[in-house]
Amino acid sequence: MKLKTSVVVPVYNEGVLIVSTIKNISLSLKNSFEILICYDFDEDDTIFEIKKKFSNQFVKSKIRFIKNCSKGPHGAVMSGIKKSIGKFVIVIPADDSINSKKLNDLVEVAEKGFDIVCPSRYIKGGAMEGAPFFKFLINKIVNYLMKISGLPSADATNGFRLFSRKIINNIDIKSTSGFLYSIEYLIKAHEKNYTITDYPSIWIERNKGKSRFKLGKWCFAYLKYFIYGIYIGLKRRNYFER
Repeated sequence: MKLKTSVVVPVYNEGVLIVSTIKNISLSLKNSFEILICYDFDEDDTIFEIKKKFSNQFVKSKIRFIKNCSKGPHGAVMSGIKKSIGKFVIVIPADDSINSKKLNDLVEVAEKGFDIVCPSRYIKGGAMEGAPFFKFLINKIVNYLMKISGLPSADATNGFRLFSRKIINNIDIKSTSGFLYSIEYLIKAHEKNYTITDYPSIWIERNKGKSRFKLGKWCFAYLKYFIYGIYIGLKRRNYFER
């Protein structure tokens, strides 16, 4: 039987935060699935917490531990994606105990014929709560500009995403920073005319653990794809032929 869904979860000393996320994933998904825990180093306390809180049978049958072939969140996610075998691949943060309850909804949307399902904080039913004002403002402006340029998502920067196997197999990712894999997949999928849709999601700033988003370190890499995304959006709308 072909596996329906691979859930890629990048982790970095998440501790007890991972427990509710895994429970929610296993309760949400109705068909066959695997959870890929993607970590940087062997002493990561996430691994020990999982083995402590879940039965050996569950861990052996549902969870695979994938060591980062590079470093940082981008490397962890891409390591997991490369090892995934599901028809659909969902990338979700380790501390997301809210949206992890709704993964089956994303799969059901994808099964209607969509290659990428974009959980969006900026459509009806979605929300972004608790973020510092500057972070919220920059995020809102960037996504608004990319949307009006023609990209088919109101939330291009969200790292939480569902990809079909077709996307994984046919789009080569060149970026190496932050959560740019998500934006790059979206832009290149739009350029190749794959089907893309939004689905409402709620994002709440984590109050435990440490955010892995490094705005200052990654800003130039993000700017490059921001411009690239606007260019592809306008190109698909034949803006440059007017």
